[in-house]
Amino acid sequence: MNTQKTTIFTNSENRLDSLCIANNGPDIIETNYCQSFYGRQGLLFISVNAGAFRLLVPPQRKSAIPNMRRGAKHVVLSLGEMLGRQMIEWLVEDNSDTPYAVYVETPVCDRLFGPEDVGKEWRASVWGFENGKPHKYFERPAYCQIVLTLPWLQKISQ
Repeated sequence: MNTQKTTIFTNSENRLDSLCIANNGPDIIETNYCQSFYGRQGLLFISVNAGAFRLLVPPQRKSAIPNMRRGAKHVVLSLGEMLGRQMIEWLVEDNSDTPYAVYVETPVCDRLFGPEDVGKEWRASVWGFENGKPHKYFERPAYCQIVLTLPWLQKISQ
């Protein structure tokens, strides 16, 4: 097993907080996300490693996971501005008129994608927690794009 650890430091609640993620390639093998500022606040977190975008879902939002997975063909990540902030739209493409989408502010991501990443096929996975351990609920192909404004809610233009 080739493990790699990522540590993100944040200044939350006027103190230094850290989020640690131990990776085995694109998989998360261990994390303190649920105990971190992000997890405690119920914030979704996007982590990137080994060609995969991983959406971490805190226990208090676990009920949303079945809606994300239903009919999922691939995931489109769109980087753009929303309400005066730079955000990422995580859209689960299911070929319906109402795909599932969530919005994550860029400070709640450990890496942003840039123009050099557009046009490549990535992997996207959704992670929750079972018995306190990371659990991958599903994985699909992913594509990223940079747009002017969000919500974008459109299929990827390839």
